[in-house]
Amino acid sequence: MHLIKYILKSTLYIGVLFLFFGCDNDDSSSNLIEPTPTLNGTYILTTINADVPVDLNNDDITNTNLLEETSCFDIMEVNFNTDGSFSAINSKLDFNGGASGNEVTCTTRTDSGTWSLTENELTLSVIIAGTTITETKEILLTDTTFSFSVTESEIDAYVEDASESSVSSITELFLEYTKQ
Repeated sequence: MHLIKYILKSTLYIGVLFLFFGCDNDDSSSNLIEPTPTLNGTYILTTINADVPVDLNNDDITNTNLLEETSCFDIMEVNFNTDGSFSAINSKLDFNGGASGNEVTCTTRTDSGTWSLTENELTLSVIIAGTTITETKEILLTDTTFSFSVTESEIDAYVEDASESSVSSITELFLEYTKQ
């Protein structure tokens, strides 16, 4: 009889221990502060994907990654300084270029200005031709990359095409820059 009482008490004691210590609903990972990635540094363009495949290099092979179709964007980079300033090398394909007005040309320009990052919104202010232009864009930021999408109304900043070439059907671009 004492053995049965001892086994029952032991089982009850172990059950109480599991009740108090076995199931912990406190998700301690929610109390951890994840380090926030910083944008400071130099980034190069590593991806520029279109929503439809195009053939920019006339090799009869279409691709959604424009970096596989042209070297025009290879020079694109941005440097975010810790003091809130930035400089960027930007490229643009122009399908209306050259002397004939229907040649594909690539133009580049360097922009500089100030930047700020609030949560996932990157704001850039640039002075172009004496006018300050401020743009805010939602980005995805990791420790090594930042990326964003460009909508149809913004695509003219990267591609100008009045000639109805294959790029005319692009309605969205996805750009990713990788930290160096």
